[in-house]
Amino acid sequence: MEGDITTIAMYLPQFHQIKENDLWWGEGFTDWTSVKQAKPLKKGHIQPKIPLHGEYYDLLDKNTMIRQAELAQAYGLSGFCFYHYWFDQGRRLLEKPAENLLKWQDIPMNYCFCWANESWARSWTALPDSNSWASGYEKEGQHRGPQILALQAYGDENDWKEHFAYLLPFFMDKRYIKKDGRPVFVFYKPEIIDCLDEMITCWRKLAKEAGLPGLYIIGANMHTEDHHLDAALLHGPNSYIPYIKVPEGTGRGRFYDCEEVWQRALAASPVDNMHTCFGAFVGYDDSPRRAEKGVILENNTPELFEKYLTQLIRKNLIHHNDLIFINAWNEWGEGNMLEPDEQFGYGYLEALKRILSSEEYMTEKQYAIHHFEERFRQGHYFLYGSSANAETLVNCFDHQYHFIGLIDDRLHGERFGKPFYSVAKALQTETDGVIIAAQISSMYEIYGRIGERFRKAGIPVYDMYGNDLHCLNSTIRTKAYLPSSSWKEKINTCDVISFDLMDTFLHRDILVEGRVYINETARELYKYAFEKQKDIYFIADDEMPLTVQLQALKQAGIGTDHVLAQEDLCRNKTNGLYRILRLRNPEKKILHIGNDRFYDVFVPRMYDIDTLYFGIGTETGSCENTDKEVITGMITDLLVKYTLWLVKQPAFKQMDAVLFTSRDGYLFKQIYDWWNEMTGGLLPASVYFRTSRRAAESLLLDRRIIQTRLIKSLQ
Repeated sequence: MEGDITTIAMYLPQFHQIKENDLWWGEGFTDWTSVKQAKPLKKGHIQPKIPLHGEYYDLLDKNTMIRQAELAQAYGLSGFCFYHYWFDQGRRLLEKPAENLLKWQDIPMNYCFCWANESWARSWTALPDSNSWASGYEKEGQHRGPQILALQAYGDENDWKEHFAYLLPFFMDKRYIKKDGRPVFVFYKPEIIDCLDEMITCWRKLAKEAGLPGLYIIGANMHTEDHHLDAALLHGPNSYIPYIKVPEGTGRGRFYDCEEVWQRALAASPVDNMHTCFGAFVGYDDSPRRAEKGVILENNTPELFEKYLTQLIRKNLIHHNDLIFINAWNEWGEGNMLEPDEQFGYGYLEALKRILSSEEYMTEKQYAIHHFEERFRQGHYFLYGSSANAETLVNCFDHQYHFIGLIDDRLHGERFGKPFYSVAKALQTETDGVIIAAQISSMYEIYGRIGERFRKAGIPVYDMYGNDLHCLNSTIRTKAYLPSSSWKEKINTCDVISFDLMDTFLHRDILVEGRVYINETARELYKYAFEKQKDIYFIADDEMPLTVQLQALKQAGIGTDHVLAQEDLCRNKTNGLYRILRLRNPEKKILHIGNDRFYDVFVPRMYDIDTLYFGIGTETGSCENTDKEVITGMITDLLVKYTLWLVKQPAFKQMDAVLFTSRDGYLFKQIYDWWNEMTGGLLPASVYFRTSRRAAESLLLDRRIIQTRLIKSLQ
């Protein structure tokens, strides 16, 4: 996962008495009325749904909202998305719970809004895109009354400004859910708003004028692209049910299998050209409101919810979305609630907590915080850095660890209540050590700058996970690089063997795009580990499609049961793949084999995983332990022939310069420059744009060999 997950449950602010519901449905009507009077439509259909301990609460009671906030925090829910009802000429309904929450600043409840932009109407109205709240409770003779109960209209710019002015105090609330500082706001049905683009443009302008960095606007229930929105939301389960065949029935309710709807959610495609949130759901049964016209998902359980929500979170993260919308917290009239009931108790909340508290789903920052106290003895430490990681450590642990200050040579004063120290000043201060409060990739670079100075001063330097970086660095230098004659002996000492999949076990075919082949030395090591009955894993975080890599393994008769892939787990080597490998093998000795000094040697050792540097080179890999003659012989003819073909093109000499890019371009540029030098410098100048670190370090091409080929071409 990249970044923290934000789980947001849809929230119905309906459970309190309002005069409109009294008028339309009868004195004292709330959704609890529908819930209590629901009846089963067939054998095995469980109705009514009863809140645990019969807690038919009132949302105007402050204690109710305190209890809900406490439950959300206890079970890992980030916050709620309140349905917001704003009708023609600024008419508001069911607004009091949100307004009270804004007033009750002591309730730690995070929230955002979803404008449920539908008219409220009787079920017999011909008005499209309307919501008939409780069609099962319409009484005979009401046909003569008003068909439209609350008209949804959008007005003009003055109306939009009035609406925004109402929303602004909520947006400014520190508890309001924001993404990159921008308040999150959802339109329930954006496609029916004819002035949507103009309204959003107006609101974004007003947000900037109010000092906000903007708005993060999401459109739910969308089918087509709208570039005025920041994201689309597939609202579960309603966005998925239409793709399932309508079940045959008796006319008493439409029953769908809940698992089939979940499977449809996992198969759903994003809205074209839009960042898409794939919404989750708890269940669905609106028969309390719709009676025999209800839609019911049957066979839903907390276990099923846990199974599929786990996969849907993964799907969201694969699509770079960390906002996880769950329908719903308290849709009792739709049988769609995380809140505890008499049937399952706290089952759905417990399932959610298990998912969110799983170390496999933690970010690296969360994992470090989770284990901080067990990894560090109490003392007086410096923090290196002044980012959000340092702020979190100060906020969570300063009372125990008494952080002396923040080390940063560029900054002065203080931050997070801690003074800045230069490296030189920190070296002169008594301390139990320095903790580098940074992500793994940055931490490695930082240690390279400061580590030796603190080592000579006898001051330990740690990463956020408690690793002594002096010891780790020393171990890597002395133990990671073994001669090939010792590799099998090393395998014998371990229980689990993992291979870096791409560029160690598999190589790209340089002549055929998308084709890979197996490194024979790696295959031999795999075969040996297999014969010794070792558990074998593959670590895959390359951009090469996973399907291509797995197909190559299968064709070679190699099992793919234990593949930890970025494509599936939304983790790479520096933010979770090795941690997951360790978590799945907690008591076992693990050996990882790979060809990158940082990603395959340094990083796994942070998780107590032994390493073997497999430095035999790739097609553009490290030249250590590589036969230059063999590598060059494979690719020289191709490179030389293409370069000579290029320079002979009629329009070529008219160019001002030639731009070479990426790894292949790095090789071609060498040949091009040598050829230009040999032929008197008459060709256009060459310019190089970018290369990978590995290619830049490798210098695989031997100038003498290439020039021999070029001389032959001149002859």
